[in-house]
Amino acid sequence: SPLWKRAMQENDIQVRYSVVRHPQSNPCERFMKEISKFCRIYCYQNHKKWAELTPHIKAWLIWSLVCSECTQNQRYNVPSINNKLSLHSVCANTIL
Repeated sequence: SPLWKRAMQENDIQVRYSVVRHPQSNPCERFMKEISKFCRIYCYQNHKKWAELTPHIKAWLIWSLVCSECTQNQRYNVPSINNKLSLHSVCANTIL
């Protein structure tokens, strides 16, 4: 709708359309896939921890986006999605 388009423009939000049959091209779907990976890695034994870890997962994802250049230079200890880390050591290094 014109109202929706105007609201997006006023907030400097770039609208991206994706094909319904190809969700991989949708950036939101990619982000949801990463959240799902974090949940599987850190909550695989006890699903009750999902609510406890949600703020940390959010911080890790935001941190990984903002500090992508920093993590490539290994200036910060950001948990890798492929490494299983203990909750204690990860939370000690997480900025919320």
